[in-house]
Amino acid sequence: MTNLNAKPTLVWVLQDNQISPIIFDFLKLLKKGLGKINVQILVPEDDTKALETVKPLQPMTFKSSRRVSERSYENFSRKRDLIHDAQFPDGLKYWQTLVLDDLGEGLIMETVLGLPPLTNVKGIILQIPTPLGSATKEEFIFNAWIRIAHENKVFIAGYELLPLYTRWTMIPSMLDGVITTNELSYNLLSDPEQNINGKIWKLPLNEGKVFSPGTSILWRNGLEAPYHYRIKHKLPLQTIVLYIAHNVAMSYEYKRLLEKISKFGHQIHLMFSIGKDQIRGTHTHEEIIRTISKDTLNAFSSYSFHDLNAPWEMTVADAVLACSTCYCTIVAEANGIPCIVMDDTVPEIEKGYLKIVNTYSKLQDEIKLLINTRSKTTDMTNIIYDIVNNTVKKLDV
Repeated sequence: MTNLNAKPTLVWVLQDNQISPIIFDFLKLLKKGLGKINVQILVPEDDTKALETVKPLQPMTFKSSRRVSERSYENFSRKRDLIHDAQFPDGLKYWQTLVLDDLGEGLIMETVLGLPPLTNVKGIILQIPTPLGSATKEEFIFNAWIRIAHENKVFIAGYELLPLYTRWTMIPSMLDGVITTNELSYNLLSDPEQNINGKIWKLPLNEGKVFSPGTSILWRNGLEAPYHYRIKHKLPLQTIVLYIAHNVAMSYEYKRLLEKISKFGHQIHLMFSIGKDQIRGTHTHEEIIRTISKDTLNAFSSYSFHDLNAPWEMTVADAVLACSTCYCTIVAEANGIPCIVMDDTVPEIEKGYLKIVNTYSKLQDEIKLLINTRSKTTDMTNIIYDIVNNTVKKLDV
């Protein structure tokens, strides 16, 4: 599987019910952006739906078959040869657990994969099955890929579709790396008590939505926006982006809001929503913001202005920040984007993706929390480079 003259290859495994329009668009974007890495899509040859969907990505196919040994001397011999006289004083490794599990009074079932020729494979990425959301065939193929990865000493990582913060820790423990999409999964799997020894990554909000079954059309429409604006404004990955739902009727409230968070300004990019009809005399909305807040804006890493009628640009943001609930906060809430409203005239509330705070100290606490959350994230491009450059350790399982 190695050819030093070839580009490093990353294998991405997809199956029938693992394809959505946004995942397909994301993979197209990923392949285009990773010109130095061959991202090769692999699909079971009998998964016709998946093959048709990802046809423009030029997928390769592989065969899968199952081998069964039942109540046989061969079964006993295979177990004996594998485990020898091990006493397992430190617990069972993944392969030992599978070997010792009778699966029905002595039955051993193995999934065998027939793979196409692949060269210089540095890593494998596939979706993590969960008992309440995956077909049996998916689980068999998943296990077979894990076995192939460890036999060939190739790094294997899985990404969550359904949350892993409930009870599913055995499957994540088989992987060299786990790609999570939310804070709860990241925190649980990172807890040393869970004994998940592989690398745990957390995707930023925009990429986490790619792998969510509840993703709305807003995220698909805005899929490229985060990459475009981070490149355009040269934003480091750890810089948070706040979408400011500005309104000229509350210009001085927003001026004070910016002053109170400017202490974190070097870690913040501001996206101001502006409306063409929000004018005062001859001044446009943008001119009003620049004039009233000119002494404060320079405290921030950078800032930009965005048409209120292009809500998909909110997908760039870590949160929407406002002085009152409004059109922007309603759209953001409905699409899973955190909203923070600073309003000292109403009681505090936290419901779903909305938080209303009524003191600036609590607002600052929320900003610090966003910065801390962003510090844990790694986007998919950097994850792939981590894998192909061997910067993360492969497990001995």
